[in-house]
Amino acid sequence: MRNSWLGLAMLAFATSAAAVVYKWVDANGVTHYSEMPPENIEAQQVPVRPGPSAEAPAPGAAPNVQQVLQQADEERESIAAKRKLYCDLAQRAIVALEADQPVAMVAADGAQVLLNAEQRATALADARRRADKYCDATPPAEPVNP
Repeated sequence: MRNSWLGLAMLAFATSAAAVVYKWVDANGVTHYSEMPPENIEAQQVPVRPGPSAEAPAPGAAPNVQQVLQQADEERESIAAKRKLYCDLAQRAIVALEADQPVAMVAADGAQVLLNAEQRATALADARRRADKYCDATPPAEPVNP
């Protein structure tokens, strides 16, 4: 079995110069592959297609390392931009909710509704929680979801 796998590996890495590969099974039932036909044993010719060139990756091949790194950098930048936006929004909410002015929210029907003291305290606690989450210097290990 080991020789069979070795033969398959050799077949997989055959160069385009080896246009023909021979396959045969010996007396012990072991399958062999070679560029030269064996003596006194019937062998089959196995067509070998040239592998893809280094310039053109095969369809479905793994992405280029540079592309993966670039995508990772873009994702990190996107996450950092979202964190900054969420931090800014949380800080603005804190300023507005701590001010000595009435604060309104927009209801589902589009009407403005003034917050009572309990609603204001809840909104302030939520804004502080979001500020703690998004404004620290160490980003979380997981993606940011507001």
